Amino acid sequence: MPSSGRVALLSMEPRISGADYTPFSYGVRRIQAALLSDPSLSDVAVHLVESQTQDPEAWVAEVEAVDADLVGFSTYTWSFATFLEVARRLKRSRPDRLMVMGGPSARAAMFALPPWRASLGVVDALVATDGEQIFRDLVRARPKDREALRGIPGLHLSTSSGFTPTLPAEEIHRLDDLPSPARMGLIHGGRTVPLETYRGCPLSCAFCQWGDLNKPDRIFSEAYLTAELGALKEAGAPSAQLVDAALNLNSRAFRNLAAAERQVGFFRDAMLFACVYPTHLTEQHLEFLSGVPRACLDVGLQSFNKETLDANHRPFKESKFAQVIEELSRLAHVEVEIILGLPGDNPEAFRKTVERARELPCKVRVFHCLVLPDALMTRAPASFEMKFDPVTLRMASCRGWSEEALARERAWLVETVGRVDGEISADMWSFPAPERARRSVAQHVARFGRSAGAQGVGGGSATGSVGMGRVGEVGRNGEVGRSGEVGRGGDRGGERQGGAARGVAGAAGDEGEASAGLNGASGASQVGVLGNAPAAPGPMPPALQEVMASALREVTGGIWSLVEGSQGPAQLAMTFKTRETRLVLEAVPAAGAVRAYRMLDGVAFSYRVGSGVRLSDGAVRLLDRVLRRLHGPVQEALGVTSSLSARPGGVRRLPVAP
Repeated sequence: MPSSGRVALLSMEPRISGADYTPFSYGVRRIQAALLSDPSLSDVAVHLVESQTQDPEAWVAEVEAVDADLVGFSTYTWSFATFLEVARRLKRSRPDRLMVMGGPSARAAMFALPPWRASLGVVDALVATDGEQIFRDLVRARPKDREALRGIPGLHLSTSSGFTPTLPAEEIHRLDDLPSPARMGLIHGGRTVPLETYRGCPLSCAFCQWGDLNKPDRIFSEAYLTAELGALKEAGAPSAQLVDAALNLNSRAFRNLAAAERQVGFFRDAMLFACVYPTHLTEQHLEFLSGVPRACLDVGLQSFNKETLDANHRPFKESKFAQVIEELSRLAHVEVEIILGLPGDNPEAFRKTVERARELPCKVRVFHCLVLPDALMTRAPASFEMKFDPVTLRMASCRGWSEEALARERAWLVETVGRVDGEISADMWSFPAPERARRSVAQHVARFGRSAGAQGVGGGSATGSVGMGRVGEVGRNGEVGRSGEVGRGGDRGGERQGGAARGVAGAAGDEGEASAGLNGASGASQVGVLGNAPAAPGPMPPALQEVMASALREVTGGIWSLVEGSQGPAQLAMTFKTRETRLVLEAVPAAGAVRAYRMLDGVAFSYRVGSGVRLSDGAVRLLDRVLRRLHGPVQEALGVTSSLSARPGGVRRLPVAP
């Protein structure tokens, strides 16, 4: 590495949609802050590149543009395959360039899976623990090749047979010594900002990566958290997400947070997103939450089947669960989380869990089980008899679950959730709270008759498949990393088995969000915009049409389908088959739009439906989620530059592409 070293940090943002929940990668900013704050690295140029695109060539072009000597990748299930290909191409063009992967998917176990075994040689090292100091040491050493990495503690070095660890890195004991991305101006002030109060987890649930972390004995002080909340308030952050294992799993850290909030009052105006462990809720936690006007809390149930929870080392006191949900629901928006396909569970017990959970006064989200490294992938006993997809990591079968049984339950979820106007994405199904669910069922019966639900949703996917895409796995069950790895810390919303579940379908519309039409009225304008542009003259390219069709299936769970698409100068048009009617969606650059149903970051969307047809409230909410999901590919196809593309502080954002 030359004396004026150049570092590129790459982070692929997951596809999340929601009116209030708008997170970004925080762990990679911890690394960026660690490098920028080190005086000995003042001559090092640090470039942060972030995007949602899965096009390897776009990432390669960004790295080549700055001629980076060292590339750090923030790797999650949704970015792992793309970043491996990026590393392969960068190595091919310049073999001396060093490739270092961090993040929850940067594990030797991932490279042992069949699709990735041949990729060992393209990655020089992995960082599998707190990364701030490790990455500083790495850049300070100015290594010229892989051999020079052997003296740097905390790495796992690539060899022909796997990964070999260097000496252990010293644990960061004083978390207050870590530089703050928020106070350094490295955060997105207008989005949901991650907030850490401690690191580690006292639990060891087999299905979750938190269960393999250090004990939660390292905390941020009251003074540190006071400064953090002050910085967020000054930046005008609309919301913050606690990226700890849970709000109530470290009493000292919670006391520091509560004391800091009393001084700053950040959550008097800002939303709070957090996980709550159902067993350890105290009056102090309830008192804190009573002072937060807008809180959204995820409570991990996973299953009511005691044998299943015991087999997966999940402590649970069923006698207190309903009471905890009742108490929390008086103070916050609560979402109970369940996992489909846990080893040791079975279809009958799973349905009983779902049905019991739906009686609670809260929303219920179901996630398909993922087999994650540092979790089931590496800690499950042979008796679990697991088979899983090595790319998506989705459980295919295990003890208690055949492939056919899982497919049947997925189909049942699609049908049942669709009947109550819930949310559906690739591997997530969300039931609204009971009052809204009853209202939706009544509307469904009035519109379609009592037999409609039994006919299935969206034309009958016999397998219940709702798409195999890896994007949008946020909140599915996942990889929540320790802060400070390349792209880890603070990305609890990134992946945790059943955690931070604001998934790809998004939170918008969860409580009947008004979908303003042209006149601002609640509900859709049934002609979303009139005459922005002439009809597109030519067919949509097949590759683009497949991207749009795949995204539509992912968001709607197959309820909607793409019939045809066309493309012309500065315009896209697509015809969708919905459960109610055919819908024509048009998209043009916002600069040239006279009127539009939705304006999303430079793109104006409008739609038309048949004469005399009016979309239901549920269809309008689903349309809004479709627009948010399609926005990135549409933006790229139209050649529209994102208003977020220019970021200060060495941050580069690529155009969004599928």
